[in-house]
Amino acid sequence: MTPTPPPLTFASSTWTPSAVGQGALAFTIGERGAPDNLTASAFQAPAGLTGTAGVTAADQADPAPLRVQVALTPGARAFPDTALDSRCGAPATAPDGTQTIDCSLVQPPTGGTDQFSFLLQVDAPEQTAMLRLYRGDALEAELPAAVPLEQYQAGLDLTDPTWSPYTTNGRPLPAGRIGVGAANAGTRTIPGATVRITLGGDAGFVPPVLFTDLVPSEFLDLLALPPALRQRLETEVLDPLPAGCAVEGWSPPAPAPGVGWGSVLQGGLPTTMVCQVGDLAPGATPSFAGLLVATHPLYHAGTGKDGTATVTLELQGTVVATRTLPLTGGGNDPDG
Repeated sequence: MTPTPPPLTFASSTWTPSAVGQGALAFTIGERGAPDNLTASAFQAPAGLTGTAGVTAADQADPAPLRVQVALTPGARAFPDTALDSRCGAPATAPDGTQTIDCSLVQPPTGGTDQFSFLLQVDAPEQTAMLRLYRGDALEAELPAAVPLEQYQAGLDLTDPTWSPYTTNGRPLPAGRIGVGAANAGTRTIPGATVRITLGGDAGFVPPVLFTDLVPSEFLDLLALPPALRQRLETEVLDPLPAGCAVEGWSPPAPAPGVGWGSVLQGGLPTTMVCQVGDLAPGATPSFAGLLVATHPLYHAGTGKDGTATVTLELQGTVVATRTLPLTGGGNDPDG
């Protein structure tokens, strides 16, 4: 009679995020309770039990087939357009969005193991993969808990953006500074993140390059500033942009008759600023402060609406966090 093969179990399982929305799930199957120093050899019946004398056809039947199943929660799936292991069938997706992948395998040699690896797409946080091993219809092994499919960008977020209008006598002026930043509360260094600030309504950035050809004092005249604040701003408006930040989709106006603050403040300011975060180590909280903005009624973009700033954190072309900031009175007081 053919002896019962040694029962199998999951010897190891790992999840390795590799990019936004994807990662590799890998696991190893081996004998349950096999000693570490067991040498692999082909599974065979003990001596004297390999003959056919006195053994019925049923006794010689092939052992029940082995099947491993990967069960994914609704926000995870096999990566599209990527071939699966040749031992696996096509993924099956249920009406609730869960997906299962079933794969066949043969009994490893005594003391041996078998490995599987899958490239998965993970579209949402808190997704998991449960691994189960069946011999025929009987469950032979499963993980004690599902494998957490942590996203590549886990822990990456924006810090709360700030709007600090200049004030005089407690009254906010139609100009101020935006501050933005990011934070990495995760466990891996994340390269290549960017913070994008997009202004809406009657609001526009006032980059220092404008003061190359336009007179700073003429801009400050429009704000009706008290002497002390004016003196301070005469220097601040010339401050360079924070390192890593640049205006996007705009060029300063070329010097020409009629080009001045009057025309620039009628829809001529840039509305998008992009700041390169660089390599963001665990625990890092880089920030970009002092981005000068003009708002209504100093600036008119033709919308007739209060200014807003939409701040997005982007990684590999994917938005991973968003904040919206109203550019109205309040916030920190740069005058005091």
